Amino acid sequence: MQTLAEAISEYGILGLIALFSVAAWRARRYGVNRLARGIAAGFGVIGAYIASESMKMLVTEMRPCHNFSVRTITSCPEASNWSWPSNHATIAVAITVGVLAMAPRLGLLALPMAGLIATCRVVVGVHYFHDVLAGALLGTVLVILAARWGTPPVRRLLHWSTRFSIVNRILSTESPRHHPGGAHRADRRLSRMSLRAAH
Repeated sequence: MQTLAEAISEYGILGLIALFSVAAWRARRYGVNRLARGIAAGFGVIGAYIASESMKMLVTEMRPCHNFSVRTITSCPEASNWSWPSNHATIAVAITVGVLAMAPRLGLLALPMAGLIATCRVVVGVHYFHDVLAGALLGTVLVILAARWGTPPVRRLLHWSTRFSIVNRILSTESPRHHPGGAHRADRRLSRMSLRAAH
């Protein structure tokens, strides 16, 4: 269980990144607006990480594994690697909000993953609960703001970029299962129906 908690704590974000990628790919089906919202949310994730790092340098709170003489599940970061807020919780929740913005069903899968990552950061002994709560709040607020204010300019950029054929193909939502002969068969059926009506 300790090994599992450590693995989730360190590498669980990779699963959320994979979900974000799938959500972005599927968002094309629902039009440029939803994809633009996801891209804007992605910038929000980057902003949340930068904000988290900046706040760490300002607050300089020691981690619990340095404040208490206890054995932790994972190795304790250096003393200069501050505790508040939790970068992992910030990024995990920020990515989850981005997934929710593009694909709500996938977001329902991402939510417990983010919660588990944040919890494991406390379980392995490198963060306090208030570290992960602050990180979750920071990630949520910044991604919502980024999606709200960033979607219109990103949408305009996507519309402009469709003049390039490679981008137009990537953003195309035409189903590959559509058979090119289907339209011709439909035309022939319509012609036969017209002939019967004429007779």
